[in-house]
Amino acid sequence: MAPEVSRRQFVKLGAGAGAAAFLAACGINRGSDATISSTSTPGVAPSSVGGTTKELSLWIVDHNPAAQAVLEEQVIPAFQDANPGYRVNLRLTGWERFAEEVTTAFTGGVGPDIYQGGAVWVGQQVDRGWALPLSSYVDQAPSEWGWGDFVAGAQEDVTVDGEIYAIPYRVAPRTLWYRSDHLEEEGLTAPSSFEELREVANATVRRDGGQITRQGFDTNLGGGPDWQAEMQTYWDFMHPAGGRFLSDDLSRCTLDEEPAVDALEFLTNLVLEDQVMPYPSFENQGELSALELGLATMGMSVEIPDIRARQYAPEQVEFIHAALPLTREVQAAHLYVNKYFIGSQTQDPEGSWLLLQHLTAPDSLEAYSAAAGYLTPRSSLAEAEYLSDNLKTVARAGEYGVPYPRHPNLLELFRPFSENLDRCFRGQLTPIETMQETVNAVNALL
Repeated sequence: MAPEVSRRQFVKLGAGAGAAAFLAACGINRGSDATISSTSTPGVAPSSVGGTTKELSLWIVDHNPAAQAVLEEQVIPAFQDANPGYRVNLRLTGWERFAEEVTTAFTGGVGPDIYQGGAVWVGQQVDRGWALPLSSYVDQAPSEWGWGDFVAGAQEDVTVDGEIYAIPYRVAPRTLWYRSDHLEEEGLTAPSSFEELREVANATVRRDGGQITRQGFDTNLGGGPDWQAEMQTYWDFMHPAGGRFLSDDLSRCTLDEEPAVDALEFLTNLVLEDQVMPYPSFENQGELSALELGLATMGMSVEIPDIRARQYAPEQVEFIHAALPLTREVQAAHLYVNKYFIGSQTQDPEGSWLLLQHLTAPDSLEAYSAAAGYLTPRSSLAEAEYLSDNLKTVARAGEYGVPYPRHPNLLELFRPFSENLDRCFRGQLTPIETMQETVNAVNALL
């Protein structure tokens, strides 16, 4: 099935989501305009109709009107036509209430057959026993469905102790964004390493009477929760430096190890020693960040800068570019992954897998993603026609993606680190003190 959304429509849809799209990738939201629509009663378990038709419940939280239309008019009818014994009950909801709805359903014994989840959801769903193991289904899936087509970071994100618990449908790789006009002023090209980024940031920062008027680098291009802003940018340097937040067995925090400290020392030098930006950095003006306004040369983000510029500052589009991830010890990018789960309370796991396989097949996934304004986890769709050149670069960055650890209480563990990072960038803690205090706090929670 071919997507029925043009690139121009994609840009408008994506820009309308703006920050909400970024937050959804984390499974976090501070409020949403998402509509609620249901073709079945919320919380009702699957049942047979007339002894011949089986019902499958599908809960969708990543959507907009165009995506809803694609699901209702293309994707779901195609599944029902191919599987006449099934009827899909689609329920649309919003991120700000979704975790509570899922919890209520499963604790009441009426969890959905298939439901979406955000970037930090896998550990919790597995820990609570709500996600059905899927490895046996993936192993038997037809070759044209292609588990190997999903980027490695997305596969890693949904795997716990060697078992697959979900199928990715959306990724948001974080990579470097820069302004070519600022670089051309200094005869520079886009940086690919930490050292080159520092050189470019120092060459392009502008000051007037000691006040920074243009940032060489911005640690917060907007789009995420305020308390996580600098922490998100830190991941973009930690991964290339070879650092980790938690040990492989999730039993201890590893931020006091040399690669993790090295990444923070680099960022701290940019902010406090080189002073290529004020801290906090420049605030957004309306929908636009400092990058789109020409007030910053570089920063790290997902696909948002391209989408915002095309919608709200089209005269700036030619100057705003995405680059592949930075390299230090390795080339790596932080990767947000949203995914579909099959609920462990489903009465029809085989039918649920048929539907999930259909939802994440290349044609279905491309149609849904083009309508919603998302990047897909499939390598084969990194050059999809609905993507701009910038977003194709961001999609390719997903090949270098590193997801979150699959700990069930990850957001709780992030809090002390985010607070200590703020103190570090204000000069109240050194990088090593920041990491030591964070390790002590996180280990006390583990």
